[in-house]
Amino acid sequence: MRIVPKPNRWLIAGSGAMVMLTIGAIYSWAIFTQPLLVAYGWDLTTTTWTYAIANFSLAAVGAVIGGFWQDKVGPRTVAMVGIALWGSGNVFAGLGTPVFGAPWLYVSYGILGGIGAGMAYITPVSMVTKWFPDRKGLAGGLVVGGFGLGAFIYNQWIPRLRGFHAAAVHADGFLAARTAAKAAGTAFDPTRLTVAQTFTKADISAVMHVFIASGLVFLIVGLIAASLFRNPPDGYSAPCRGRTAVASAGGGYSPSQALATPQFYLLWLQLFVNVIAGITIISNAVCILSDLTKMSAAAIAPLFGLVTIFNALGRPLWGAISDRIGCNRTFAALFVIQAVTLLLLANVHELMPALAAVAVILLCCGGGFGTMPSFNAACLGTKFMGLNYGLILSAWGCAGLIGPIVAARARDMTGSFAGMLPIIAAALMLSVILPFITKRPAQGLPAATTVAPRRYRLRGAHQREPARLGCWVAAALASSTLLLTPATAKTPIHAADATVASGYGRLPLAFEQNRGQTDSQVKFLARGAGYALFLTPSEAVFKIGALQDAMGSGRFQFRMMDTHGRNEKEIEP
Repeated sequence: MRIVPKPNRWLIAGSGAMVMLTIGAIYSWAIFTQPLLVAYGWDLTTTTWTYAIANFSLAAVGAVIGGFWQDKVGPRTVAMVGIALWGSGNVFAGLGTPVFGAPWLYVSYGILGGIGAGMAYITPVSMVTKWFPDRKGLAGGLVVGGFGLGAFIYNQWIPRLRGFHAAAVHADGFLAARTAAKAAGTAFDPTRLTVAQTFTKADISAVMHVFIASGLVFLIVGLIAASLFRNPPDGYSAPCRGRTAVASAGGGYSPSQALATPQFYLLWLQLFVNVIAGITIISNAVCILSDLTKMSAAAIAPLFGLVTIFNALGRPLWGAISDRIGCNRTFAALFVIQAVTLLLLANVHELMPALAAVAVILLCCGGGFGTMPSFNAACLGTKFMGLNYGLILSAWGCAGLIGPIVAARARDMTGSFAGMLPIIAAALMLSVILPFITKRPAQGLPAATTVAPRRYRLRGAHQREPARLGCWVAAALASSTLLLTPATAKTPIHAADATVASGYGRLPLAFEQNRGQTDSQVKFLARGAGYALFLTPSEAVFKIGALQDAMGSGRFQFRMMDTHGRNEKEIEP
């Protein structure tokens, strides 16, 4: 018998973090803002729409689709399709934007890529929560930490590419010259710019090539990592010191039940508020810091790239903290810290203090994503974790759509970002009460729905062997020897598929099919303790239970699988 090794849950968590690493580049949009502003003559609102649409598509569309689908087919398929869409969206953006402009960028990067990123995001988050019932906060934080780490690596890598660096310097020089002309009250004349202030076709090409190359890398790395995804088997338990934590396979609210609870909306509001501050900073970080400190964007961009590591660090850090002090206190602390920091940032005009304030905000923004999966599991259960958490992540999409656009519009209208920061701080302070009124359901999580099985009598051919005590199981008898009544069974059984005979004569069997079973699994019950086998007649998969006579043993051969229909083995007891 071939023994299949047990999957390593840390390897699976690592593959989830690697997938997050590829889609985390979406948080690096700020490095593209100024080159696109100059390349196509857009305003800040136009460029920010791409990021806002991508965030909305990720969290409010892709995560919901992925959550629903992965609850049906498992995480591997959903993650691979999501990575394919995300990588392709980047490639298409680089190929078509110079020709079709902003609408093409919105559709390719924003909608197609955003939906794919959302599908790839929700699957590892839901998956590792099931693999780590003993450390939900830490494991979820480590995986989503890959998302923040992806932004950090991307911010360090892309600006150092020679072509992209030249484009960024030229864009910064162009915008500085235009701002100086506006401040002096003179007309801006692009023909009088120096070489360092002139944005060329080569610069445009370099920026578009970054999108194309990035998409190809995302496809290769992401698809390899996603191929390792799988859910734990039913009844999986995670050993830990002094106890054994068991994954709750049966308990949990269905999406329709979750939507009827106040806990769902409280969780949604908390994530929305927590994302607002971080997403507003991330979307236009370079411009915000430049506006506050009056330094050039070219000088700020590399330093901001270093600061983005705090978005990654905050996810496992606050996730681990939530395991100790509870998710409620963790979110309250996140709100207070961000509110105070934003108030201070609005009055900071030195680069280092401003970067420190941004680091704190990113640490807390990431912490919300590291804590929310375990908060969701505690309130709504893990059985429908994929779709339930996908619905909660729509708060991220709404915050990502509203926050950056309002901030960019305010900047275009008033010439400064500073006025928005106290408003966001006030919203955070008012939200401190939300975690404390978010309690676990008083009646506890609903158990798995048990439906009384439908029973049928199964009559089979038999063969007497008086000299021998026992029974044997035969297959492929004539179709006229087996009758199934009534005819309303989900999957018909034919005589050529299976039949049972006893050494004593007719062995009565009960045919049982549960409405909740998947893959048309059918359970046969006979007297006596026996084997847990899977018989595979035709295209269907049937579960055989207790298929052994108490008075003896015989010789039979079936195909046996594990509880997920994998690892086929031939058994001959």
